Amino acid sequence: MALEQVYEDIGGLSWFQYRIIVVISLVKALTGWSMMMMAFAGLVPKFRCVVEEEELQDYPVTVSNFTNHSFPLDKCSVNGTVCTTYQFLSDARSAVTEWDLVCDLKWVKPTITSIQMAGVLVGAVLAGQSGDMFGRRGTNFGFFLVHTVFNVIAGFSTSWQMFIALRFLIGFCIGGQLVVLVPYLTEFLPIRWRPLVSAVPMWPLGVVLFAGAAWLLEDWSHLHFGCAVLSAPVLLAYFIIPESPRWLAVQGKLKEAHSVVEKMATVNGRSVPPYTMEVIEEISLEAANSRKGGKKYSYLDIFNSFSIAKITLIFGFQWCAISIVFYGLSFGVASFSGNLYLNIALMALVELPAYFATFFFVNTIGRRLTTFGYFVIGCAAAFACVIVHYKVSGSARGTAISVLSLLAKMASSGCWGSTATWVVENYPTVTRSVGYGFVNMTARIGAIIAPFALDLDYNFAASYITVGVLQVVCLFLTLLLPETMGKSLPDNVDTGNHGNAENGHTNGFVNEDLDLHVGLGNGTANEKLDVKIDTLEV
Repeated sequence: MALEQVYEDIGGLSWFQYRIIVVISLVKALTGWSMMMMAFAGLVPKFRCVVEEEELQDYPVTVSNFTNHSFPLDKCSVNGTVCTTYQFLSDARSAVTEWDLVCDLKWVKPTITSIQMAGVLVGAVLAGQSGDMFGRRGTNFGFFLVHTVFNVIAGFSTSWQMFIALRFLIGFCIGGQLVVLVPYLTEFLPIRWRPLVSAVPMWPLGVVLFAGAAWLLEDWSHLHFGCAVLSAPVLLAYFIIPESPRWLAVQGKLKEAHSVVEKMATVNGRSVPPYTMEVIEEISLEAANSRKGGKKYSYLDIFNSFSIAKITLIFGFQWCAISIVFYGLSFGVASFSGNLYLNIALMALVELPAYFATFFFVNTIGRRLTTFGYFVIGCAAAFACVIVHYKVSGSARGTAISVLSLLAKMASSGCWGSTATWVVENYPTVTRSVGYGFVNMTARIGAIIAPFALDLDYNFAASYITVGVLQVVCLFLTLLLPETMGKSLPDNVDTGNHGNAENGHTNGFVNEDLDLHVGLGNGTANEKLDVKIDTLEV
């Protein structure tokens, strides 16, 4: 009997689950707001070079002056004289306009984004270990609290150097939250509702909220303050949402785990099944056996066999590639024609069809085929952009490229949605956070590379060829991963899905209809053969 069956008996997807889904979704939405800050803070309006300060008095900065041919735009020197300052044709207050990050300082803008993503990488690494060692609840809300504080401080930045440091720290908190959110929520849901973790579209809705706030405020510092103000009430959910009962059981905290299940049942209006403690004790016993005398699991344990190392490396490469595409297009949105705020919103809204389609397909055709299909769509859209770039001229080219770019963004979002649940299902409870943390780490490496790898302003064709090639490689690697649809979450290393692949499926695939769980417990009671027929069609 699995803990998922207990969840079904106490209501399945019911009031308690709705509560935690709302809380985690709000955290995810505000994380999306914070992550995309540089889409506005990196705005580079048209600017005019000012050689002498006195020139400002003779020629006031107006739209008519800017459009006058005697005042060339976006130039770093006038008649061989290097600019001393700049005037921008925009009321928007971005980091670029705040500290004149153009010309000799233009490298600062992509560097800020890359350093932010480096912070996300570091946060992902530490949060994965923290989530497994100290719990999902404390890690999640701890990172979110610090994230809120750093947003307030960032709004008071007095130099671009200070701003870079704070964007790194904010990125650090974002990375920690992204790693813990998915395992935390997943461990409260029955099997059939686990894909809901990726299907709730709060990330894109958070980005749309950010786009609306940017349109209203047009001020990078006010956007930081706004994110902090909206985050503060969500922190109170710490006193409402409990620790994961599965993590508590693995840690040997049986009474606490049972107490959480009782709370879930009470909120859902159900009674706790009599076998609940037996299930919790079994999880704890298996975890204790797999720890091998008090072993603390680390990132090394997701590479300790060929099958699990293969899974880890494939997911890691895929998430790196997806991240390059996702963030390269997201942060490069200013290069598209049209209104910036509308483009940011559209880049987020286009993800919604992918979210809803993902929830349907991963539960019908499975995680593997769904992910494969998204990679096919993504690489087709990327190569089509290259063809349009060379074969189509005029305004039709810009429109077609924008539509295809949105399609590529949607496909990358769908890949992330279908693989997020898939990754979690491939690791046992004892290494689930570090496994998910590792693939998040590779995603952050991709995000660090993205601002430079996809240079849509100067190397358009090369950028989209890169997108296409990466996704072609990913779609073939997808076929090497085991399907996990309909399977219970493994709790220790011996019963993980990678173990299934080793025992009876030497080609690396897990039979989708016959789930063989073979416990290899070193002569303990954990030596068992659990054969479950998931689907039998005659």
